[in-house]
Amino acid sequence: VAAGKRFDSSKTSLVGFVGELCVVGECRRLLADKCLHEAAESVLHVSLFSDQLGYDVKSPSVSGASSRMEVKTCSTRRDTFRIELSRTEADYGRKDPSWALVVCRYSEGSAELIGWCRFEVLEDQLPADAAPGRWSSAQLALEYDQLKPGLPIEQGL
Repeated sequence: VAAGKRFDSSKTSLVGFVGELCVVGECRRLLADKCLHEAAESVLHVSLFSDQLGYDVKSPSVSGASSRMEVKTCSTRRDTFRIELSRTEADYGRKDPSWALVVCRYSEGSAELIGWCRFEVLEDQLPADAAPGRWSSAQLALEYDQLKPGLPIEQGL
């Protein structure tokens, strides 16, 4: 058992961080390309300050509304993305229509944006609470065709 492969949380953290940087950069680029420079400067990488909010990036959209994005980064080469969603992330997604899950693919130290979805796409996969407790995280599978291309900031709510 001791020789078995151990889970490396530092690598998982690095992969997630690289995905978040990809989303922050793409938000800023997209807004700047639309001459929304002030909006581009206001994109916030909130997970640098807290990972308890239920989202990682807050950005204005091209319509001026705010979008809150939970970023999940996978290293799979397949069209099925396995992610872990925390209870906090799910609760925030359920109550906030501006929340979106954004998926990135990690490879060789960088990430590429794959797409995004709203909470409703995930809801059917969430477990039910069982007495006496509540679930705290859930493993979900998202298919490529369940994701919209680009970023949610490209559309109005």
